[in-house]
Amino acid sequence: MPTRKIQILTDDEVLSMIAAWPADTRAGCRNRAVIAVLWRAGLRVSELADLTLDDLERGTIRVHNGKGSRARTCGIDADAMELIAAWIAVRPRAGTDWLFTGLFNGAAGHRLHVRWVREMLRSSATRAGITKRVHPHGMRHSHAAALAAEGVPINVISKQLGHRRSSTTSEYIDHIAGVTAASAIAQRPRWLGPRPA
Repeated sequence: MPTRKIQILTDDEVLSMIAAWPADTRAGCRNRAVIAVLWRAGLRVSELADLTLDDLERGTIRVHNGKGSRARTCGIDADAMELIAAWIAVRPRAGTDWLFTGLFNGAAGHRLHVRWVREMLRSSATRAGITKRVHPHGMRHSHAAALAAEGVPINVISKQLGHRRSSTTSEYIDHIAGVTAASAIAQRPRWLGPRPA
């Protein structure tokens, strides 16, 4: 289990990160789509970097080489698919089948490096005024927490995340829920009444 404090991003925080990038530039479209895939599909950063154009179908993303070299199909919602489609519409065509590429003089570049994704997320958070630690695995935590809050069954979350056993997912969700619960309790209204002046 993680040893660092888990910081779950709210929907508004992630939306502000997406909005921090212009939708009318190639780089902005790509960055918006990368954030959406991490947030709404819960992929590991290496899984995102390995995606090709052929891995997308309506409402699904095929992961060929997940943890333990396991393949799986993940669901992704229509709004995230719209951001992916916006990127594909302006994505340079020549040179590569990678879904997400670097940009070099308007041509398709190499597969995105995971370090670049980490740096882009930090930059997105800074642009959006978010002071939490933002990183790819934190997006995965935020995805899992949102699914649990929506009442998605643990076995479905387990399949989405690519966990071998639902017990792993249960521990993962319990760890997140503990952090969320502690934060919610700490924010409860004062009950002792007004302090004397």
